[in-house]
Amino acid sequence: MVEIEKTIIRVRINPCLCRLAGKLRIYVILLLSIFQLQVVTHSKKPANTDQWISSVRKAEKRYGEKWSVLVKDLESDETVFSYKPSRKLVPASNRKIIILALALETLGPDFLFKTILYLDQGKQEGLETYRGNLVLYSNGDPTMDASYIRGVRNPINLIGQWCSEIASADIRDIDGDLIIDASAFGENQNVYPSVWDIRHQSLAYAPIPSAITLSRNLLSLIVKPGKDSGDRGRVSVFPSKIGIHLNNRTVTGKRKPYGVTAMFGNDGRTINLNGRVPLGGKQEVAVLPLKNPLEYIAHVLKERLSKEGVRLNGNIRIMLDPENRDPATMQQYVVGTNISPPLHKLLRTMMVRSNNFISEQVWRACAVRAVGRADAPQVRDVEQDWLRRNGLSWIEPGYDGCGLSSLNRNSPAEFVILLKMLYNSVYHDQLVSALPVSGRSGTLKKRYFTRKGGRVHAKTGTLTGVTSLSGLIKDRHSGKFRYVFSIIGNAEGDTHGRLSMRTNQLMKLLIQRLDKSSGRVSRKQDSSGETGTDPSVKKAHPNLKTRLKAWNKHGGNIVDRK
Repeated sequence: MVEIEKTIIRVRINPCLCRLAGKLRIYVILLLSIFQLQVVTHSKKPANTDQWISSVRKAEKRYGEKWSVLVKDLESDETVFSYKPSRKLVPASNRKIIILALALETLGPDFLFKTILYLDQGKQEGLETYRGNLVLYSNGDPTMDASYIRGVRNPINLIGQWCSEIASADIRDIDGDLIIDASAFGENQNVYPSVWDIRHQSLAYAPIPSAITLSRNLLSLIVKPGKDSGDRGRVSVFPSKIGIHLNNRTVTGKRKPYGVTAMFGNDGRTINLNGRVPLGGKQEVAVLPLKNPLEYIAHVLKERLSKEGVRLNGNIRIMLDPENRDPATMQQYVVGTNISPPLHKLLRTMMVRSNNFISEQVWRACAVRAVGRADAPQVRDVEQDWLRRNGLSWIEPGYDGCGLSSLNRNSPAEFVILLKMLYNSVYHDQLVSALPVSGRSGTLKKRYFTRKGGRVHAKTGTLTGVTSLSGLIKDRHSGKFRYVFSIIGNAEGDTHGRLSMRTNQLMKLLIQRLDKSSGRVSRKQDSSGETGTDPSVKKAHPNLKTRLKAWNKHGGNIVDRK
């Protein structure tokens, strides 16, 4: 009996011990994770650049990191700081600095993209049946998007206006084909680029490039909650669900987590939509790149024609080879046109927001201007020719325009040369306005480096295992740019913020060095000779800030009324 009781007790205790051991294991893992995070985030900050190099060398041995840095004085061209400056690493979106320079010289800051819809046999008066083809052509225009078209909330409405122009000419039938003339970009378009890692696929920051675009080649799926718990979410598609089949698996409910995900099926037309939306709550949105943007655009255009009462008797043809295009029929009867803002404005968006879509389109457009087509080999050749003309033949051309490809390799020495070249050229203003500003704009808005920010104008770059930052640093006293720099860090896999931490540390040290080299300036007068704030003025006028704000608001023309 005693033995039986002991056995029963043993059976009852063991599960308790197992559960206790399981909980202890979880606590130990959490403590170790917190400790590891403390080590990363609260490690001793380097007091100078020598200590920074020492910490980097340790990180290269411990974590397999690779670093390359070059900082130069813009005035003297002397090297301020360097660490393996010629080492070629993956630059991520710092690649866009090269695209900026290439585009400004090849296309020009006032270059305009165009998308046109035309009938290729000219006007045919008095005939309800048009005997010819309807052609949609573009040279890579990335601005067929609501954010660029005034007064139009959806770019499909603009296409609808063009189709209405055809109907208003009393054309009821088009006895020809609908030709999507994307020949400007050649063969390497309308599919996911082979040089991009598969992990970027189906993510909104990696749209597929194409010579003709619509809404940045992205689909937005807006899911609103159903009436009752358990109901399917109510889905709408922007810019249109034409040619798309939705497999809606979303559920309305009260339990978290909320959110929706979307992914194309193997057919490229079916979208599998999953997730949960809050009952009585806000809508959820999923954004994904179009699988075959040219086919999608063709179906949208055909549907809008039908809506306006115009029937297409022929087929849809996607034209990728420029040799098949007949220049004699180009723009015979133009029924609609979209013209982009000047290139320098698009380049600013590309740089400040690190817009991958614009940079990819611009890169290919440079080849269209130079050699008439933008197959991948031609684009790289055009970039190499441009580098050669600028005495930079030793720089390897890139494999894409946006920097997503891990095949791209550049060194800080290359970026410093390019930045200096632009800074001292007629494109100086375009460079300065295009770079994000620390603590103020774009991808640097939340990175200050100093208490108030505004000292650093630079392009960021971020991928898994990649951090880069290249640009200009201002002198605090003169307000002029003094340092040109480039910092690139690479590592295998997720680095848990280590690369960004080291970049931020170095930036602060560089700014401190610049401030020391500039010398101390009195509070009343800085090195530029301008008078600073006098403490006695503050004492005499306690509302100084309010008065100065009013003075500036009225352009300095304000009467002091006591």
